[in-house]
Amino acid sequence: ECAANQVAPFGSAACETCDAGSAPSADRSSCVACAPGSAMVDGACAECAANQVAPFNSTECETCDAGSAPSADRSSCVRCDPGWAMINNKCEECAANQVAPFGSAECETCDAGSAPSDDRSSCTLCPNGEYAAEGSPTCTPCPSGHVAPAGRGRCEDCREKDGHVVGLHRDRCEACADGQYAKNASACVACEPNGVAPAASRSGGCD
Repeated sequence: ECAANQVAPFGSAACETCDAGSAPSADRSSCVACAPGSAMVDGACAECAANQVAPFNSTECETCDAGSAPSADRSSCVRCDPGWAMINNKCEECAANQVAPFGSAECETCDAGSAPSDDRSSCTLCPNGEYAAEGSPTCTPCPSGHVAPAGRGRCEDCREKDGHVVGLHRDRCEACADGQYAKNASACVACEPNGVAPAASRSGGCD
């Protein structure tokens, strides 16, 4: 009888040793290469662990690095796409308010004042006039009469500041000049003749 890692076709005069990466067939008549995802161990093809891969006709299993996972056929490691992370030995999509760079091993939640980029690979600061609370999936425009500099988690109400209106770039409240008053925090309006309105005048009227 041939050794455990040897074969012999019907009527053969000698045993043949299987090459590395292959093992005897069930009837020991020929050598069979190990399929992807399995490797030749102790003279037999053995399936690799869940987080391991092995190319066709392999002699050993390889463990995938953090941020990568086995391909569908278990022949190679595949990096997770942006917005996905390697969790429990497979690529899983991050939540709507989270991001993950290419080949990441974990998802990250965006800080206040930022939100996921279009490709979900990183957090992007909200522009002027928009805000995002911590963990928000998107930046939201400030309501009328409100402002926010870039990268803010909340908006400031210009109507709460006497004689101020929303600035041109919606990043700050701007004071009206003498002789003007703030109308709904949206525009500075000149007072009627003989009217007076210091810069600190309460929004909505002249003294």
